[in-house]
Amino acid sequence: MSHCEVGSLPSSSFSNLAMLRHIDISNCPRLTDLPKSFGKLNSLRKLIMRHCGISSLPDLFGNLLKLEELAVSNCPLSDLPSDFEKLNKVRLLTFIRVPWTSTPACIKALSSLHTLTLELPDLSEECEWLDQRLSTLRSYNRCPRRGVIFD
Repeated sequence: MSHCEVGSLPSSSFSNLAMLRHIDISNCPRLTDLPKSFGKLNSLRKLIMRHCGISSLPDLFGNLLKLEELAVSNCPLSDLPSDFEKLNKVRLLTFIRVPWTSTPACIKALSSLHTLTLELPDLSEECEWLDQRLSTLRSYNRCPRRGVIFD
């Protein structure tokens, strides 16, 4: 879904797409939310959201138990849902230009996380957690303009 002008999707939009594995929502600035049926995408492995107006993820987002990759950039995403930590298969997370002042605690609980890219306004309060996390990762890169990239 790219360059769309819709402001919202019908509540049943994803109800019959349980086998969908990859969604790319890009350049949809008027799209401000995803319907609750989004949590029924049991086979979803990759979600990319770029340059859209989505400020929160739907309830039951934690039901996307096969999700392996989430990339969010230039979206006003205010926080992650409380059940986000249930996503134990997430290996790659990218958050670029989201309005957070710190890393949400639920990210720290993801045991399979392999690559984390953060571009937040100020990472200074994250240093203790980052230093602890470095010992469990194979390698990482610190990019002054982009935050921290773990790989």
